[in-house]
This record gives sequence, structure tokens and C-alpha cells, in this order.
Amino acid sequence: MNFTPIQKRVLLILLLQNASYTLLRRYSIGVRHDTYNYHECLFLAELFKLLLSLKKIHADEEYENKGVTFQKYIQGIVLESQKMMILAWIYALMNVLSFVSLARIDASTFTIVAQLKVLSTGFFSYLILSKQFNKVKIVALFNLVCGAILVTTPSISNDGDAENDKSGGGKFIGVCAVALEVMLSGFASIYFEKVIKGAGLKSGQPLLGIFERNVQLALHSLPFYFVMIMFSSNAFSGWNLYGIMLAVLGGGGGILVALSVKYADSILKTLATSGSIVLSTLLGYLWLDGPLTFVMIIGVGLVLAAIWLYTFDPTPVPQPAPAEKKANEVEAVPLIPSNKESNV
Repeated sequence: MNFTPIQKRVLLILLLQNASYTLLRRYSIGVRHDTYNYHECLFLAELFKLLLSLKKIHADEEYENKGVTFQKYIQGIVLESQKMMILAWIYALMNVLSFVSLARIDASTFTIVAQLKVLSTGFFSYLILSKQFNKVKIVALFNLVCGAILVTTPSISNDGDAENDKSGGGKFIGVCAVALEVMLSGFASIYFEKVIKGAGLKSGQPLLGIFERNVQLALHSLPFYFVMIMFSSNAFSGWNLYGIMLAVLGGGGGILVALSVKYADSILKTLATSGSIVLSTLLGYLWLDGPLTFVMIIGVGLVLAAIWLYTFDPTPVPQPAPAEKKANEVEAVPLIPSNKESNV
């Protein structure tokens, strides 16, 4: 697999961002025991992403090519935000499912099932985008899941296992909830990739850029997080510099995810985030006295081997039969005609 320079940069920065976010959160919550509300952190991350995207759109001045003001252009973006509204509500449902599952199963079980997001992403990539996988890449994805489970599970504290020792029915509901979250995560990743890349656009539909889509997603996500804050017990307390840094990293990560699926794809994005698990585990061991057991070392090896297998496998991927273009599908029409591309 040959990577373009922009793919290398985006995926590397995404890997570093994910590792930095994990380490900072582990230090802030696990070592310092900071008590700021996590939903407030997510709210601020979306707000930061919104402001950064608006600033980038304004700086590019592409809206002037259409002969409209910045305000009118943003209004047009909001009116075309139905697709991102669907994605925002999927994310909201995933948050609810996380709460339901963690209230009924222990953290180790949750973490193990959650690693299956890699496979669900591959499944929906095949189902929705008709992406083909050869045997080597399929083996690599399964190895990636196994490696991620081995790396993450030993670092999960079992202090809450007794509290989560619910009835069999409660555990079944918890496992079903996290399994549904896994499926939604895979679907959301591929849905987002399809929207970002403009697949399936029909006549008259605007082709929006990454920052426009992030504005839409943030506008629909902010109300959900605000409602969650209102129902929290420790709202608007315990904030410090580390919480603000987490919010900034989280907001930047949202833009990096969009860039990674735009210039690469959701599977490569998953490889980058899995690589960040390895990096954060090793750095956590060196800097934060985190665990590094023999089992975790095996997991690190599996993850690295899986990334290598998937990205450098020379075996040709089977190509699907060429499909005829549907009569009602035409080339996407850009929202703003432009002779230049935005620099990333």
C-alpha cells in the first residue's frame, strides 16, 4: 500500500493526538484525581472544534466566490446539516449505551467487547462502501483486535467488579448494550466517511468540505452534551488546566478524524488509533508507572504485526465488478465554485 505524503502526516498526527489524549486523561483523572465533569469536557471539545472550523472557513474566504456574506454561507451550511444530525444522534445513542453497559458489566468485559469496533468498521466498509479485503488483511484485522484486547485489558482496574456484580439478566443487557454500541460505531465511521467523501450525492446536493461538516456535527452535538451536563451532579466544578487541555485535544481530534477518513479511510484511521494504544501503553509505563505485563507485551507485538501486515501486504485486493452508474446519480456540485483547494 502506497501512502501519499498527506496521508502519512494526517495518520501520524492522529496517532500522536490519540496517545497524548489518553496519557493526559490518565494523568489528570488517574494520578491527580481531578474531578471536572467529563461531559463538560466533551462539550468544550465540540465548542472548540466549532470555533476552529468557523475560523478556518472564514480565513479561506471561499464564500466570497459565491457572492455571499460569511453569515449567509454559514446559514446555508446549517440548512444542509441533516446528514450530520443523524451522525450526532448516533453518537448520542452510543454515549447512552456506554452508560447502560458500564452500569451492568465490569470494565474488563466492556473493554474486550469494545475492541470489536475494528471488525464492525471493516464489516460496514465492505457492506456500504464495497471495500474489498484479501485474506491477509482479514487476518491482520483479527490480529489487531486480539492485540488490542491483550494490551488494554490488564490495565483495567477491577476495583468496581463487586459493585458491577449484577444478576445474569443485568449482565446480558450490559453485553447487548456494548455490542450494539460496537455496531453503531462501525456504521458511524463508514457513514461519516461516505458523507465526507461525498459518495452518493445527487444532482443539486452541495459538496461540503471537512470544516463545514465539522460545523454541522458540532452544532447538533452541543445540545446533547449540554443536556447531559444539566443532569450531572458535579456540573461546573473542579476545572483546571488539564481539563482545558483535554478539551482542546479532543476538539482537534475530531477534525483529525475527518481529515483521516477524507484523505485515507476508516480502516487506516482505526490502525492509527490502535497504534496509539501501543504508544500510550509504553509511555504510560515509562512516565506514569502504568502496568506492562508479559501479556501486554504480546499484545503490543500483535498490534504492530497487524498494522504491518495490513499496510504493507503486497497481495492484490480482489476488485468488485464495475457497477453501472444509477440514472438518478450525477457528479456532486460544489457548494462554492473555487479554483483553489484549502491547505491542510
